[in-house]
Parts: sequence; structure tokens; C-alpha cells
Amino acid sequence: AKEAEIQIKNLYQSASTYYTKTGNLPGDCYEEMAQAGAIEMKQSVIDSWEFQCDWFFDDDDREIVGLISATSTEANEAGAGKTIVYDILSGTFTGYGIE
Repeated sequence: AKEAEIQIKNLYQSASTYYTKTGNLPGDCYEEMAQAGAIEMKQSVIDSWEFQCDWFFDDDDREIVGLISATSTEANEAGAGKTIVYDILSGTFTGYGIE
């Protein structure tokens, strides 16, 4: 689960940088930023976790809010279907492997 936590934080940081450069959040979690050269992810992470970003830019508070989740795939040694969720606003993780 640590691997997913680290990658989720990378996604958030990259999205912040991407927003600063383009004025938009990426429409997906990873592909758009990867094509723009804004993020790199190890193939093993791509194979082991499926990421979903339900985020938007709050114009009033001038920050990204929402959730980023990672769900394990069949390729993950933990098995498929384990989910970790990161709440951007509170900076907290919940779900699989979180105490």
C-alpha cells in the first residue's frame, strides 16, 4: 500500500504543477500528464494499481480538492480489489493497509 500512497502524492503534486502551467487540471489521472511530460510512473506501479482522480479546482479557495484512489489489480501481490483513498483537502489516506 505504501507504493500506492507515494504515487498518489506524486499524482497530486504533478497535477498542481500541471494546473499552474496550463490553467487546467488533467482530465484523467495519469495519461494526460504523462503525455505532457509532467509525470513519470514505473511500469510495475502502472501494472499493480489502477488510479482514479475525482478532483476539481476550487476557484474560491484557489486549491485542488477531491479524492484520488488506487485500486489493486490482479498483478498486485496483495491481490485485486484493494482500495486506498486520499482526501486532498484533509491530506489523509483511508482504506487498505491504513491504520
